[in-house]
Amino acid sequence: MEDEEKGVQVRGWDKGLDYEKTYRKLVRMLRATREGAKRSHRKKRRLACISVLLIQLRNGCRVGEGIEALRKFCETEEREVRVRIEKKKEPKYRLIVLPKEITKEDLRLISDVVWEINRHNVKNFAYYHFKANTHSMRYAFVTYYAKRGINPQLIAKIIGHSDLSHLLSYTQRVEAEDILRRGA
Repeated sequence: MEDEEKGVQVRGWDKGLDYEKTYRKLVRMLRATREGAKRSHRKKRRLACISVLLIQLRNGCRVGEGIEALRKFCETEEREVRVRIEKKKEPKYRLIVLPKEITKEDLRLISDVVWEINRHNVKNFAYYHFKANTHSMRYAFVTYYAKRGINPQLIAKIIGHSDLSHLLSYTQRVEAEDILRRGA
């Protein structure tokens, strides 16, 4: 069952967000919020939350990694940064690429509020606007690239998984459910 406006397929804890629809919606939200962010602290915080979700969706990263990346993007204005992979005992880092829709002006606008943003803010924003948790962005990324035939080992490398079992279990479950729905 799909909610076209939100781009959500209700399938489980990850809510089955459609990568492309969610990306388009976030870009629309980003563009609509820019002007107001020039005058409003609240809109700057909203712009920062939208940016974190775009970063998550574009890179398949966890919310904490997205927040860390956004802070680094604001500090450096680089288009690529390395952030520490969460849930790793030893420090390992991964590449995060800034979505092209987030401009240097956006980064300057939110640079004074980016340290106020935390997981709780972004999680609430995601739930309110997408009825999904922030981890749904990560799984939308995985599903999107798995359906396009990208090697699961590459997807795992991109998202910072060292063990393929969870990733394969998830992508195979999604694929199996899709086959059942199509009747083929």
